[in-house]
Amino acid sequence: MALKNTLDQSSEYLLEASQVKKHFPILKGFMQKEVGAVRAVDGVNLQVKRGETLGLVGESGCGKSTLGRTIVGLYEPTDGQIVFNGVNISGLKGLQRKQVQRQMQMIFQDPFASMNPRVRIKKIVGEPLTVHEKLRGSQLTDTVACILEQVGIDAECMNRFPHEFSGGQRQRIAIARSIALNPELIVCDEPVSSLDVSIRSQILNLLKQIQDQFQLTYLFISHDLAVIRHISDHVAVMYLGCIMENADRESLYANPLHPYTQGLLSAIPVPNPKLERERKRIELRGEIPSPSNPPTGCRFNTRCPKCMPGVCGHTVPELIETQPGHWVACHLFS
Repeated sequence: MALKNTLDQSSEYLLEASQVKKHFPILKGFMQKEVGAVRAVDGVNLQVKRGETLGLVGESGCGKSTLGRTIVGLYEPTDGQIVFNGVNISGLKGLQRKQVQRQMQMIFQDPFASMNPRVRIKKIVGEPLTVHEKLRGSQLTDTVACILEQVGIDAECMNRFPHEFSGGQRQRIAIARSIALNPELIVCDEPVSSLDVSIRSQILNLLKQIQDQFQLTYLFISHDLAVIRHISDHVAVMYLGCIMENADRESLYANPLHPYTQGLLSAIPVPNPKLERERKRIELRGEIPSPSNPPTGCRFNTRCPKCMPGVCGHTVPELIETQPGHWVACHLFS
């Protein structure tokens, strides 16, 4: 039976990740012996509802992008399950994997690096249609023109090369490529972090517009808490390969429970000089440990201002539901 006939669209969750791990081996010596591993993603649990946006936030190097690439199949997970539309897709190969991949697309952080500089925009946007839909000739040209116009790019520009566009225009082209096959899930990997502030709002508004138009589901990755708050319905906070807190947007920003989330939110500048001077900043001491040698117990215990030495450094906290829909991995709530 073809995979597309077995996909379960009755579940409220389009994507479910259960104990997903992605470890990169550390090789040494002439024989390339494995002496360790970089635990980029180390036991992540996530659920993304249909038609909503889950914001994934955390400091650089916490494993956000690796998780996104693992979900869409650019990396094979080391362990765990990734369930898409009710089907475990972790070990799929061949035609079944191809059927899933057309429903899962990705927008990368650097649009120029994600495009072949020697290929015209028509082929860049049209390649998914050529591979999956077998479109050719005038039919392909007309479809590409329609997609480009939906993201605000003049169809007459399709014969230009990537270097002839600005950063914002290139990201619009990347968005056009991601929606070409009318997918259900798009992983947005820091899609506005490399853009000017004036352009960011335009791209965010475009993403919201096409989400409403095509009933898309987003996994939106960013280190910018203001951007995450603007676009997300739910927010997951990630640190050193693990989820620290997961809640709906309003609950998380109004009442952050994990000390790491509290520290991140306290770093957001307030556009009122008086309030900015009066508020208390929570400073996270030290540097992020190496993912090749993470701390024992709670991953955050070496930097946590509320660390309990007898507990936090020895036992890994479970992600528990402290309030309806509000999950936190912290011994303060266990």
